[in-house]
Amino acid sequence: MAREFYVASNGLRIAKYGFDAATTSEANLIFSTAKQLMKIDSGTIASLSGTPRVNFSNTIPLAVPPMVICGVRGQSTESAPVRADPDLTGFTVQAVQAWDGSYPAEGKPIYWIALLMGMPGG
Repeated sequence: MAREFYVASNGLRIAKYGFDAATTSEANLIFSTAKQLMKIDSGTIASLSGTPRVNFSNTIPLAVPPMVICGVRGQSTESAPVRADPDLTGFTVQAVQAWDGSYPAEGKPIYWIALLMGMPGG
């Protein structure tokens, strides 16, 4: 049976399901004190229109809202700006007006990832 959680003198490691947290590589970890962040959820919005609500699929109760990074793949946040307003259960995302007055992220697929930063309680 694989260990999903591992605590030792070198810190805490939480592995993806099916991997041994004590021995697996960093690529198979969802959290380690070396990384200082934990991936809560990620996904894609097929086509951004309006201000869609995205609910996190995790079942871990959160004490603080995670940081949500989102954008149009292959474009900088300056050329296709997007804003996410996270809370404890998900976030609302919307296109932001560019310098020329347009909304270049509208109608495009939006990729996103939600991360908890730092150690819980630390």
